[in-house]
Amino acid sequence: MSEPSTVLLPSSGVISLLSTFSVGCVLSGGRVSLAHLIEFSHFVDLYVLEDTIYINSSSKDVELEVFRSYPDCPFKELPSHDDEVGFSVGSVSDSTRALYDCSEINCSFSMDAYDYWLRLSNEAKDKIPTTPLGIRYFSRDYLLFESRSLEESMEAVLDQISGTKLTLMPSARNLLPFLEVFSQLETPAQLIYRRLTAAQRKLIDDVQAFARPRTVYLPPLLSVLLKRCETDADIIPRLQEMRAEYAGLRKSIGGWFNKLDQAATLKDKLQIREELENSIRAVVERFHSGRLGFYKEMAGTFIEAAGEGEIKKALIKPALALLKKGATAVAPDFLAAKRFTGLVGLMNEALEIESYAEVLSRVFGARLDISQRELSHAKHYRKEIISRYGFELPSPS
Repeated sequence: MSEPSTVLLPSSGVISLLSTFSVGCVLSGGRVSLAHLIEFSHFVDLYVLEDTIYINSSSKDVELEVFRSYPDCPFKELPSHDDEVGFSVGSVSDSTRALYDCSEINCSFSMDAYDYWLRLSNEAKDKIPTTPLGIRYFSRDYLLFESRSLEESMEAVLDQISGTKLTLMPSARNLLPFLEVFSQLETPAQLIYRRLTAAQRKLIDDVQAFARPRTVYLPPLLSVLLKRCETDADIIPRLQEMRAEYAGLRKSIGGWFNKLDQAATLKDKLQIREELENSIRAVVERFHSGRLGFYKEMAGTFIEAAGEGEIKKALIKPALALLKKGATAVAPDFLAAKRFTGLVGLMNEALEIESYAEVLSRVFGARLDISQRELSHAKHYRKEIISRYGFELPSPS
């Protein structure tokens, strides 16, 4: 392990490990693949929910340069790319892109890109070259080289920020390799959003199980953002509006985090953490219990429609009406927990979307390029993360 960086690092905030190349593709008119959409969804989560996000200077000046002029821009620059931390973060971003470029079918989201962590023995890993010399870029050998590089870069940046209060935040596409070397990645805002999204997704999955062809799932923040857009030109201004809309939530959660930070003893810290966990658990449990009758009614609608040969019809109007009914029925429970007030409207608005596919097509048009094969791989990837680490992944799949 390397020595900790001697450059003065920020005292708090989030260091993002997302691939800003993918975000740039979505924002600048490029192809919108599933991998790009997954990365963009993570970007939206950070932009709306976090106060301060650190990225390396090249990402801030190139792919995300458009945000520099916006007030309350959360992006801050890490020390220059020559510094250890900035270099390691940039290396993670580059290697994450290579997992996409060098997968079995190039430039696609594929489980084959994770062979290094899912199938290789330690002996096989040790035989992977440590330099890319002589390796063709779009090849399995290069994929394995970048996989090894990704793991080493993650270990390096974790070591370099040790002793700080910074939170290292992977994206969905490099979450599996991150969890292989480190197990904690939550900020309070991300923890709350992830738990509530998991409850919302359970409902959506029950509906989508009947749909053919299989459609992409969009998490609440991304789906609401795109719902508010007519074209891709609306994304940045609508995203800025959403950040302003959730300023109160960020302030509330920031206050909770400061309370935790200032707690005098470990016992006090544990009590504060338990308070948050209990609040989240109570809201999510009430969310589910309040829907027991709703689930039965939803199932009854599908059974009746199946008997009449009209499953497609059941997926449209009746299902939408029940979704809205379910959202309305539990709104008072959410409102009872002030900490979650900012997310009540989000969950309800997300449930009002009739078709994720229609929203994506309207905003991105011919730029959208998501295959059924990629969707299947993304769903398998999500299941792998849940089975290995118990981590619910709030990303498109």
